[in-house]
Amino acid sequence: NFILNTGNMSHPPEVPVLKPDDFEEQLNLLCTSYMDRNMKVDLPRKQLVLPKVCDVYRNDFEDVSACLHYCRQYLSEELQNQVIDCIGAENGPTIKYGPACDKFYPTLKAHNNVELVPAPNAIQLKYPNLQTENEVSTKEE
Repeated sequence: NFILNTGNMSHPPEVPVLKPDDFEEQLNLLCTSYMDRNMKVDLPRKQLVLPKVCDVYRNDFEDVSACLHYCRQYLSEELQNQVIDCIGAENGPTIKYGPACDKFYPTLKAHNNVELVPAPNAIQLKYPNLQTENEVSTKEE
């Protein structure tokens, strides 16, 4: 469910078209990209914020810790290290679910050639038309 695109701005403005040759790798990379964009770690406040989709499917897990454990497999190395630091903090972290995104793209495009771009300590997907939420809200004002 990390790669299903509902058109809200927590997702890219393009829907990746997966190829059967390396389907599993593509799924894993897209999940990592989604988690890197949508999971937040606040070390000073010892707070982890999971994406809203985790809240939607929270009954699939024993508890929020089990959900976090599942999500960790899709985190970039940098984000995993931040989560580990937060978990290792005195008294442990507070784990929350993020809010739903209420801003939507007017249209979505199929993207047949999602280029997987390696980056140090992270996986980034190259989407030529991706705007951040700040860029979109600035244009609307």
